[in-house]
Amino acid sequence: MRGQCDTCGPRGSSHARGYGHHWRTYRLWWLSDHPYCGDRMDGYPITGDSACESHGQQTLGTQVDHIRQVTGKDDPSFFDSTGHQTLCRSCHQSKSQRDHYGAHR
Repeated sequence: MRGQCDTCGPRGSSHARGYGHHWRTYRLWWLSDHPYCGDRMDGYPITGDSACESHGQQTLGTQVDHIRQVTGKDDPSFFDSTGHQTLCRSCHQSKSQRDHYGAHR
């Protein structure tokens, strides 16, 4: 079933996970200030999550990624901009798969 892991169970709606109006507004602000895949706050180290950045490509990002996984909308780091980076869809999907499968080893 889509959106369900045998170990984790159903994911719930994006709104239930914390990606409602407040996140959508934040996302638009973040992407306007950090438009390229691999962008993060000034002075923060490269994470290696952006294949685009690693290959010297400037690809417009579409996803605001939590560099470290959050536990949910009540996690204090959910809206902590120092823990966010911009990724394109492809890089975000790759990172999400690595994070998910790494958590189940």
